[in-house]
Amino acid sequence: MTIVGCRDVACYVSTSRLLRLVLILAVVMGTAGWAEAIDATPLQPGAVAAFHRDGQTFVTWTERGDLARERYRIYRSGAPITPASLGNATLLGEVGEGSAIFFANRYADYESPAQWHVRTIERYVVDDLGPELAAGTGLFVWTTGAADPAGPAYYAVTAVLDGVENTADFSPGNTTGPLAEAVGRPRPVHIASTNGWEVYVQFRDLRNWNPTFHAPNPLNDYYGLAATDYGVPGSLQYAYDTAVYVPDAAQCGGSLPPTLPVFLSLHGGAFDGDRYDPPTNSRGDWCAYILAPIDQSETWWFGFARDHDYRTGGAPEGGDVIANYTEQRVLDMLDFLLRTPPGPPADPRRVYVNGYSMGGGGSLAMALRYPAVFAAANASKPVTDFGTLTPWIASLGARWGAIDLNLPVQVSAPNGWADHLRPFTNVGVWDWQNLQAGMTRLAGQEIAPFSADFGINDDNVPWTTQGAPFFGSLEASNQPWAARVTNDDHTWGEYGGLGPNYRLDAAGAPFAGFSAVRDESVPGFSQVSSDPLLPPQAAGDYHRTLYWSASWAPWDGAPVDTPEMWRTSLCTVADASQPVCGTGGAVTANVTLRRLQALTIKPLMEYMWEVRDVVSDEVVARGTVRCGADGVITVPGVPIAAGGVRLEVRPGDWVADQALFLPLAADD
Repeated sequence: MTIVGCRDVACYVSTSRLLRLVLILAVVMGTAGWAEAIDATPLQPGAVAAFHRDGQTFVTWTERGDLARERYRIYRSGAPITPASLGNATLLGEVGEGSAIFFANRYADYESPAQWHVRTIERYVVDDLGPELAAGTGLFVWTTGAADPAGPAYYAVTAVLDGVENTADFSPGNTTGPLAEAVGRPRPVHIASTNGWEVYVQFRDLRNWNPTFHAPNPLNDYYGLAATDYGVPGSLQYAYDTAVYVPDAAQCGGSLPPTLPVFLSLHGGAFDGDRYDPPTNSRGDWCAYILAPIDQSETWWFGFARDHDYRTGGAPEGGDVIANYTEQRVLDMLDFLLRTPPGPPADPRRVYVNGYSMGGGGSLAMALRYPAVFAAANASKPVTDFGTLTPWIASLGARWGAIDLNLPVQVSAPNGWADHLRPFTNVGVWDWQNLQAGMTRLAGQEIAPFSADFGINDDNVPWTTQGAPFFGSLEASNQPWAARVTNDDHTWGEYGGLGPNYRLDAAGAPFAGFSAVRDESVPGFSQVSSDPLLPPQAAGDYHRTLYWSASWAPWDGAPVDTPEMWRTSLCTVADASQPVCGTGGAVTANVTLRRLQALTIKPLMEYMWEVRDVVSDEVVARGTVRCGADGVITVPGVPIAAGGVRLEVRPGDWVADQALFLPLAADD
């Protein structure tokens, strides 16, 4: 007896009872024919098909609708798969029923948390802007790699019931091939186009991914389902949706420019449930691509354990590794956008990241770790030390393991963007997620310039452990940053920490209207004489009066950065949002040469520096400074007149040969 179409628990229960009754009757009546017909080995699924695209193979099949809680095993081989050759095939994975259901695309209603909705699609889409896979369809996506045998590939899908696998029946119904495959860069599936947004789904490489974290599990409240509901037991989730906003001509002054900047927007947390509305519910505001990923189940924009099975509950244990999975997939999606934009070309020199709260911590981490990607960053009310984030340590421990374990991190990113982080492999995750220490850890490396704002009365991201102690690390880092401290609680800071070089434009677009670029040297400041005391004792601004002449703010030309010389112009302003040189007061500051493009750098070598007044061109100060062992040059006590000065730095050995920068006369 075959009962077709069971897709709910009640149906399965009824079917199971009926089958047990038939078996009992067969035994009692001694009917050999009935007993032979009832076999513990399940029949195979049907309609197995596969296609390959951009380094990924999509395998589909028709599930056994007459079974409950069956599983399916997916095999790959270089030859047709038969009972005799199955031992030579590679078992790629095992999935439960309902493997085409996009569980992680469910979100809870803000007003009624018990009500869950589908963000974009209920079941996966495998063809660009195609239909969702039909109910009762199974799906497995394999990312081909160098380890896979070369040549055409054959696939088979077998049924498993109560641990018993059908390894005897292979036919065109549950096998397919040969299929031409190649190693490539996977391309997300384009699943929707609505309200100016293009929505994509990335399928991750199962070799290097833990598909249990985003499967229905206790950590995400099973996405509002029961642990026994159809498709939940044995579910794997390794696909993620991201929305990309494409501005129209009206948002760009009447016509689209030759290239568009990219604005990565990281949302805040919702620890009372996975409450992330579709970004497509609103429209973008600016002439820029807006990249809006979802950090479903809250990884704080970092990642989760490599080996722990989150479906079983509990927390990662000793011997595990915490991988930056979330950073990886967000950066992969950004890379895809830069390579394959849905409109005008995306400008890789103008990529920015912004976030608030959980997103603020993520934005700050991105700025510190991936300077080759971002031109600038903004972080509002960011977490700076997760190990002291008292309100959330328990939930973080469920993701990363206990603090005392301090499981090692594993960090990677596309395009070699994480290569400079290799020396920090195996740093404990709680140490790695201490961004205060990260400022010191990365002092000898470049970061993306960033701004931040903190609230003294913030009890969600507590000021005493997150904001206040961060300033000591900032000051010691000699990195390019600016910040604002307010008396606010945990509220969005409205870009209040932006310095004058990254201010909002007339349309409210940050980072000087997305004109700031990545590949240009910038100054880092410390010991600014006009800054309030450290650590902050009250509301105030830090580094927000200092204004340098940049290619996107050329009040005295762009910086000069050649092998023989570095020069930039500096002034002070009264209002960072409307900077005008000369409106501030004279200050002194240590100036560090950051994001150098060409200047010859030799650790421990002496360099000569000179400060000239912008208006009179008169020498104000000069001296020598030794490059640090880390290759960083900091000029101490630079006098910055309100109207502007030019700071010039040259390698000492070259300067000596040319007899430049003669000593000041006694009467100077």
